[in-house]
Amino acid sequence: MSKAYIVDPPSENDTRPPRAAFRTNQHTKSLRSKSYLSTPISHLPGTGPYALDSYRIFCLNHQNPFCEEWKTVQPTDKELVLYLVSMLVYLKLDS
Repeated sequence: MSKAYIVDPPSENDTRPPRAAFRTNQHTKSLRSKSYLSTPISHLPGTGPYALDSYRIFCLNHQNPFCEEWKTVQPTDKELVLYLVSMLVYLKLDS
């Protein structure tokens, strides 16, 4: 992954579709298929659903504080779900 990052680093101006389609998990046969948006890190090896969801939640908001795309992410990882729920509760209490 480090070599791929050096050879072809991410760029905000160069978004690409994910390298692999994430379909059903061979063990559970129930992981829902979902399409992922193109991001600057999508082309890197090892960027699966967790990495792509994390990028959309944390990095896009860091690059542009007014970006609200993180609110549209629907992660399947339990820790990312808990983070999003806590952020939405915090924002509701703050307003």
